[in-house]
Amino acid sequence: MALPDTPRPTFVIIGAQRCATRWLRFNLDQHPDVFVPTVPLDYFAPGVPPFEGPPFGDARRTTQTSARWYGLQFVAAEDVACVGDWSPTYLAAVNHPGSVAIRMDETLPDVRLVAVVRQPVDRLRSAVARAVQTGLLAPGTDLVELVEGGDPRVDALDLVAGGRYARTLHPFVKRFGDRLLVLRHDEVVRDPGGAYESVLRHIGADPDFRPDGLERPRFTTRGLDELVPLDDADRRRLYRLFRSDVEELEALLDWDLSAWDPGPAPDPGPAGVSAAAS
Repeated sequence: MALPDTPRPTFVIIGAQRCATRWLRFNLDQHPDVFVPTVPLDYFAPGVPPFEGPPFGDARRTTQTSARWYGLQFVAAEDVACVGDWSPTYLAAVNHPGSVAIRMDETLPDVRLVAVVRQPVDRLRSAVARAVQTGLLAPGTDLVELVEGGDPRVDALDLVAGGRYARTLHPFVKRFGDRLLVLRHDEVVRDPGGAYESVLRHIGADPDFRPDGLERPRFTTRGLDELVPLDDADRRRLYRLFRSDVEELEALLDWDLSAWDPGPAPDPGPAGVSAAAS
């Protein structure tokens, strides 16, 4: 079904989860050339269950998925040059990004995309902390035990797969080419003004505008103190889950991500006992 004759998105922020998507949405919406809905619409990922909380949403989300409903969300953008949609669900592995990319491209010809990726162990830790904060995981969760113990919530909450960006970005890179801009979370933290400007240039908005409080985080890190702390050996152990995907991401985007690598995992030692614990 075609969208109604209303303004439609000219750009979409596709995620990833826990990678400053909300920071970007908030600050773009301050721009006089830009309109972005305040809550994710998830139109291109209709299979997302109606979560009453994170990892992907909040209780204000709707379960409507009709083209008419989607188009009507942008009526207020009648005289705005850059109209945006946003949701970390669009890059979530559980939603089959290949299908999301096809539907998005067919529905919004010439749309431009923005994605932000983060060091995957940091993103994993942030996602688990958020799940603890909202009651989806228990306080005192040990990341290593959670991930290596076969807990089904690891897949349900996209905890590991959500940090395998090469797999989820690949269909967007192949389909959208240079219409997709990918940023690194560490660059956003180090230089929010530069990251913001690069997005404005990509979507066609005035690159000289700066909202008040641009440097202020819009994403929470609460809940991190309720997790079992990670030491260097733990971080290296967890990074093994992502190393091959990071190498693929380097090739896909022609990036150098060596700064993400915490080093080789510790030697497990005899009988599976880690050298660090022996």
